[in-house]
Amino acid sequence: MPSRGGVVPAARTLGLAVMLAFLVARNAYAYIDPSTGSLVLQLLAAGFVTFMVVFRKSIARITGFRRRGKRDSDK
Repeated sequence: MPSRGGVVPAARTLGLAVMLAFLVARNAYAYIDPSTGSLVLQLLAAGFVTFMVVFRKSIARITGFRRRGKRDSDK
């Protein structure tokens, strides 16, 4: 568990700020060109793939510790 003032409270504050910005946003009448939309999609895809790789490696590390522990106890 992170200590007070760690990453989790900062992320929570950022999330609340983004939600508040969307709630009070007005019409921008702005144009997003196709290349910007493509860049946003690429960033989202890269973030998702990165999250999945880190998640799988973390799970593999946890299960690896369990497997090593079982092998040591069998000896």
